Amino acid sequence: MLSVSRILSLSLLLFVANPGVAQKMKASAGFNQDRTKIGEEFSYSLSIKYLRTKDVVFPDSLHDFSPFELNSKLTFPTRSDSLFSYDSAVYFLSTFELDTFQTLELPLYMVTDGDSLYIRPGPDSIELIHIVEVIPDSIVMMANTSYSNVQLNFNYPYLIVGGVSLILIGLILFFAFGKSVRRKILLYRIAKLHKKFLERFSSEIIDAEQTATTDSKPIEILINDWKSYMEKLNREPFTKLTTKEISMIHTDNNLRKALSGIDKAIYGNLLDKSLVESFHYLRRASEASYQSKIQDLKNG
Repeated sequence: MLSVSRILSLSLLLFVANPGVAQKMKASAGFNQDRTKIGEEFSYSLSIKYLRTKDVVFPDSLHDFSPFELNSKLTFPTRSDSLFSYDSAVYFLSTFELDTFQTLELPLYMVTDGDSLYIRPGPDSIELIHIVEVIPDSIVMMANTSYSNVQLNFNYPYLIVGGVSLILIGLILFFAFGKSVRRKILLYRIAKLHKKFLERFSSEIIDAEQTATTDSKPIEILINDWKSYMEKLNREPFTKLTTKEISMIHTDNNLRKALSGIDKAIYGNLLDKSLVESFHYLRRASEASYQSKIQDLKNG
């Protein structure tokens, strides 16, 4: 595992941007080492230079890191000058896949001019080291060279009957319990996802409440996180839909009012204390959607 000082050095190197002002945005990403082993932790750095008037959101634990698994994330404070801001993060990953070369590209999300933009810094690959036992070319051994008669007969009928029996037993178990097992696994994963979302979303509500009349950035982080969770839960493209499009799919007038109020705060700079109720309604809407999903799975 890389030391913290080396990670900081690598991240700062990723921040280096061209001095020309004409280059307004630059994203960099890549693994901090060339090779790894199964189960070994390694790091991936992601950084961006952008106009300080914009806002950028980095991938969090809800993002799909396949074929890797996310262990932890290290973020760095934003640095700004008169024109640009610089953000970076280091993701600590591991893999249990057997492909020799494994690739990852983490996108960044930018809110600009009332719209959203995905920024892709480009993919990078890491090589998996396969550990195999080397068999020597020659083996010196002591042996009894006297002739021995070896019985070569093999009971193939028993092998065939045993193999067919195992296949039949496997099919019976699959049809009898396979659906129930898959349902329990899915319920467990959804419950885990919901718990992590609520813990994070509660903290984001507190941040947004504290700055409800002065700063829209915590509000943007909150609404983006809510849309990302609802997209994973319902398999609907919430992150790509506008408030009007979401309202057409989910005919909940209170949800429409909450989303409209948040849009006005972000894009119209209409910040006031009435936003607090909108934040809490988004949480209630996510709870209701989660309970509906659970019931559908249990009854399905």
